[in-house]
Amino acid sequence: MIDETFLTTEEVLEYLQVNLRTVYRLIKAGKIPAVRVGRQWRFRKGDIDAWLDNQRPRAAARGAQAVPATRPAPKALRPHILIVDDEASIRDLLAKTLALAEYDVDVA
Repeated sequence: MIDETFLTTEEVLEYLQVNLRTVYRLIKAGKIPAVRVGRQWRFRKGDIDAWLDNQRPRAAARGAQAVPATRPAPKALRPHILIVDDEASIRDLLAKTLALAEYDVDVA
């Protein structure tokens, strides 16, 4: 029987042991099954479990261990960006936002 239990975004991040940004990134990329209800996202627990099961064989087939989604990319693999603006507040805001999105940021 299909599990019709719905999870909130917060419950999914706890269940998957990832941060909120990762959950939203997976939703946006269409990698995780989600339904938008009004302004909020909902997830069927059964769909999340099936999605998890589908993720495991790929790692095993490559002979690699599953890597948690919250593990930051090595610095060499992270996109690098240079921010140049004459307003310090804009530079700081962009730098913080891009750093949260896992960019390697330089400010000039």
